[in-house]
Amino acid sequence: MPGRSICMALFLLISLSFAAAGPLFVRQVAPDGDFTGCGTNVTEADVLAAEREFTQHKENLFSDSSLDDLGLGPIAIDVYWHIVAANATLEGGWANFDEEGSEIIICRGLTLRNEQIDAQMEVLNKDYQDAGVTFKHINTTRIVSPEWFEKVKQGSQGADAMKTIFRKGGADSLNVWTVGFPQSGLLGYATFPWTYRREPEIDGVIIRYSTLPGGVAPKHEGGRTLTHEAGHWLGLYHTFQARANPGTTKINF
Repeated sequence: MPGRSICMALFLLISLSFAAAGPLFVRQVAPDGDFTGCGTNVTEADVLAAEREFTQHKENLFSDSSLDDLGLGPIAIDVYWHIVAANATLEGGWANFDEEGSEIIICRGLTLRNEQIDAQMEVLNKDYQDAGVTFKHINTTRIVSPEWFEKVKQGSQGADAMKTIFRKGGADSLNVWTVGFPQSGLLGYATFPWTYRREPEIDGVIIRYSTLPGGVAPKHEGGRTLTHEAGHWLGLYHTFQARANPGTTKINF
């Protein structure tokens, strides 16, 4: 299934799973304290164009075929992690090795050990298991850049440059960057499936480093921020976006 079409097929698979199993996501990311919540935005023009295409694919795919015939489940997604720190010092957010020789990353007081990434992958897989979707950790890249750690935001040249340089895999690979968001208070944001057709180089998810399991983001340290943003990456909207257009076929959370 070449190109971005795998994500459209995945969107349809998740739609069926949601209808059968009820809400998949434990909670929606919401503002809390200094946090401004999810920064993922979608324009009405993109929504209308995507809905037309979703409807067409839905009719074509399921007219005379089952999920098994179409090869739509279960689905495995490769995940590439990109850990961004302010600099290559302990104070600046980075350490190469702990006392046992294991590679670790320390970002602004939070030690992002390999175990934390593993724990985040466990949360992600648990939250999506009812949809028949699994995520496999392929690789972790560690990056020193105070500019990116502190100033990356949605649509910025810095964010696009960071993604363009380090993104790995194809349309069916999820790339996750962790940054600080100290100026915006964001928990994270993601691109939608249709973005890949226009700008494949910026496809992926950016989240606040402290939202990983064991992090220091109050009420958001359980790893569910990535669950939420991965939902957008797969084509899911916010509930308030669905209320704005109740007659559409949107799947939301």
